[in-house]
Amino acid sequence: MVGINSQINNNIQAPAQNQNDVELKAFTAPTIHSSYQDIIDSYSDIMELKDNTIAKTIANHRRNKERISATALGAAWGVCQGAFFAGIYCLAKAVPKMQDIGLIKWFVDDLDKWIEHAKTVDPSKSARQHLAVGILSKTAWLVLSGAVLGFAADWYSTYMNTRINGRVSHTKQGCAGDCWLLSGLNSLANTKNGKEVIKNAIKVNDDNSITIKFKGINKEYNITRKELNDASREYVPDIDENGKVVAYCKKYSKGDGDVLAFELAFEKYRDELKNGKINLPSDTPSYAYEFLSHAENPIEAGTASQVYYLLSGKKSSMIDLKQPMNFPDTKKLNALNLYSKQYYEKFIKDFSSNPNKYAATCTLNIKESIPFKNKHHEKVKLISKHAYAIKNINSKYVTLMDPHKSRVPIEIPIDMFKEKVGAIWFHNLLDDNDTQQNPLKSLAHLQGVNDKYINEHY
Repeated sequence: MVGINSQINNNIQAPAQNQNDVELKAFTAPTIHSSYQDIIDSYSDIMELKDNTIAKTIANHRRNKERISATALGAAWGVCQGAFFAGIYCLAKAVPKMQDIGLIKWFVDDLDKWIEHAKTVDPSKSARQHLAVGILSKTAWLVLSGAVLGFAADWYSTYMNTRINGRVSHTKQGCAGDCWLLSGLNSLANTKNGKEVIKNAIKVNDDNSITIKFKGINKEYNITRKELNDASREYVPDIDENGKVVAYCKKYSKGDGDVLAFELAFEKYRDELKNGKINLPSDTPSYAYEFLSHAENPIEAGTASQVYYLLSGKKSSMIDLKQPMNFPDTKKLNALNLYSKQYYEKFIKDFSSNPNKYAATCTLNIKESIPFKNKHHEKVKLISKHAYAIKNINSKYVTLMDPHKSRVPIEIPIDMFKEKVGAIWFHNLLDDNDTQQNPLKSLAHLQGVNDKYINEHY
């Protein structure tokens, strides 16, 4: 395995962390919202909340804290519905005036049909026994139908989350700290050439498995259909100090099978790096093999430079505005870092004039999250230690894409962006490797980087 510079993690973007809110005004891009998709998203969020509540309750009454299956959740929901039906029925019979409410009247009439059926099956039983049989029969039906619907919903959700078409359409980040990866993919998907990079990196095989090709290191990773389906269903429990489950969240992203396949491929690659099972060419840039060595999940934390190099085979650049322009220890310089506000202004101008030329991501140099309402009256946050894809730059605004919900771009004033931006990772999609590196080499010379280091990393 290629040796990793001890300073390599200096520029690795860490997973997003929850921060206290501060007030600051910002805006979102005037995008055309899909009302249908909003309804679907809202419904999915409500169902997820309902399922997680049931899953938490069950997990906290058993030793196994893993989230139960969708089929079991559907059955458990049927039990809850049966208990609710029985409670409403008994209360409405005790207080007949409640039946003036249409919905309650419907509950009563529906359960009366089950009780009447119980009477016809065995008329010799008492009224109390008929009531019990009717309630139990209704509950059994709700449990069975809930289990079937849970299975069907899980099948449909898994199918929708694992479809592969060679395109990145949108991302909804899970709880894995891989915003760097998702934002890198989103930034590539913004341009024609970037879409080709993604398309050329993913392939569906005859056995329905998926192959992800890392052109930069000439290596491929195979993702089986079972691995993809299992990843789509994988949840991570949040357990408090008392051993209680307080929440469940999907480990990986949802909404796009291509993105999920890339997540699994990068995870396999980084797992090999972590365990010393891979040898890389000596000219591999350092950011291609960086990872957070102490992270429990190897996919945690990184930079889009790794995405760009592995998928395209071309080197990329980084502008770090948090560092001084002159630095005495060149070993701290990650490959192609540009500690220059002058070059930053040049990049902003060039990106604005040639938006199809670059794939770019950024992080914001903020200590606390910045909440605001977008033009669609949705609550949005700009988060510290979080990567965003740069979709567009003009004289007034910078449009960012949050991997948590990339289909709704966030538009912020350019002055605010210049004030808050911490670092930018960008990849020139139009120039070849040598052409785009020459000016960077010249700048590195001016900054005092020695020739040997330049030849090794540039």
